[in-house]
Amino acid sequence: AVLVAVPFLFIGFDVIPQSAEEVNIPAKQIGKLVVVSVVLATIWYVMVVLTTASAMPAAQLAGADIATADAFGAMFGSELMAKVLIAGGIAGILTSWNSLLLGASRLVYSLARSGMLPSWFGTLHPEYRTPANALVFIGGISMLAPFFGAEMLGWLVDSGAPSIIVAYFLVSVTFLVLRKREPMMDRPLRVGGNGIAGTIIGWTSVLLTAALFSLYMPGMPASLSWEPWAIFAIWWALGAIFFFKVPAGIKPGEDAEERVLEAVMRRRR
Repeated sequence: AVLVAVPFLFIGFDVIPQSAEEVNIPAKQIGKLVVVSVVLATIWYVMVVLTTASAMPAAQLAGADIATADAFGAMFGSELMAKVLIAGGIAGILTSWNSLLLGASRLVYSLARSGMLPSWFGTLHPEYRTPANALVFIGGISMLAPFFGAEMLGWLVDSGAPSIIVAYFLVSVTFLVLRKREPMMDRPLRVGGNGIAGTIIGWTSVLLTAALFSLYMPGMPASLSWEPWAIFAIWWALGAIFFFKVPAGIKPGEDAEERVLEAVMRRRR
């Protein structure tokens, strides 16, 4: 049951590399910040779970509406402290929404720049140089989402879990492929150094993400109903359509990204 929730606990760290183009610090430091933030978040999550689990008897926790808040109130013997924790939780959700809006808009901008999405999404604000159209689009659909109802939002969340795992899996595979195909690629932060350690880390990540994905399959502890799987299939089908809009014939290499962008610009002219 805990493993099923893990993907949602570790979503959002991708905002750091997605917004890295606008960050005025060395690339190596950006990579270290990702690792540090994941480690600190893991420690924080473990502390929250242990504190909540030890604050109240299991039977009371099972019947709690918001287990962490109720446990916090029980520790201090005050309903006020439970409300303080809820207020802090709401503030935390708002900061997460803000960061995800930042990262998602930059991701949509990059997809538009590479030809996967219409060029309209790649328009920058004339003064602030931010992806204005992408921000308006994502903000708009985010405002509309609650009107679909709690059940639909539940399906969207459930369909997002295996998508997150697939993304982790593909990043892990790409990590291994690039180490083999482009060993001399410029890497400001080289995970595992130049030796076998990095390959072991990559394969460990591939195996763990594949195992985690299996938990959502029919007959498994976190098996999903057909509605989330339908949304999952539609989402990935749309992704495949946009993926094949990328100019074909671009061979792998250190300057592959530049050649893709040049091909996109020629097509648009």
